[in-house]
Order: sequence, then structure tokens, then C-alpha cells
Amino acid sequence: MEMEIKLKMPATYLFDQIMESVLYDIHTQTGRKLKRNQLEDFEFTKNFSKTQTAALKVTKIVENESYHFQTENNRNKFEVGYEITAVDADHCLLSYKESMTSKGKMQQMNDVFMSMMMSFFKKRNFKKMMKQIEGKYATS
Repeated sequence: MEMEIKLKMPATYLFDQIMESVLYDIHTQTGRKLKRNQLEDFEFTKNFSKTQTAALKVTKIVENESYHFQTENNRNKFEVGYEITAVDADHCLLSYKESMTSKGKMQQMNDVFMSMMMSFFKKRNFKKMMKQIEGKYATS
């Protein structure tokens, strides 16, 4: 899944919001309080439920421009990238890219089917989340 969204907020604000979420997630999962400069190549296990865990690794971070990570479980490997471009002082362009590699032919067929079924909802929810961040900026 790929998408681009122009947002009414500075690139620095959007990046701060993403980093705040990442650092909170790491703290919740590991109990560690990291700083941004400690994130690149940081790995931890994330619990999604009592039976579902995955290894998460921050693969790239460029202050106010880029955040990439990968998540791997026993069935799939997800790679996600956020690229943020400042348009001007009050606007930015977010390029979001997500890809998945499945382990095994049956899993791959299932994932292709589910991806086709769910992509509309994933895109809609992602855009909604970005608009909420945009709204938060407008009222701050």
C-alpha cells in the first residue's frame, strides 16, 4: 500500500507526533525510555495479544524527514516507511509505503486476498488518523 497526503502542518510537527507514538510504544512494551537518537536499529518484541507477538526493528530514522521500521512474525514480514517533505512552513507532504512478504504459499494467497479486501479500509483509517493529527495541530 502506498499513498501521499498533503497536510496542513509543519513537517517538524508531524515527525514529532510520529516519534511521540513510537517512543510511547517502546516504553509500553519494554519499560525503557529511549531518546530519538537511540532509535535507529533498535529492536524489541511487541505483544499484539496474548498469543501474537512480533519482532519490531527501527531501520531508518532521519530527523523531521523519515521513519522506517519492519515487523516480523512467524507468518509475515512488514516493512513500513514514512517520508515527510516540508512544502512550506505550514504544510508538508507525507509519503507512506507499506509492503508485506508472506512466509509460505498458503499464507501468501491468504494475505493477497485479505489485502485486496482490506486496503480500502486501511487507507481510509490512515487518512482519518492523519486528519486527526492535523486537527490537533490546528487547535494547538
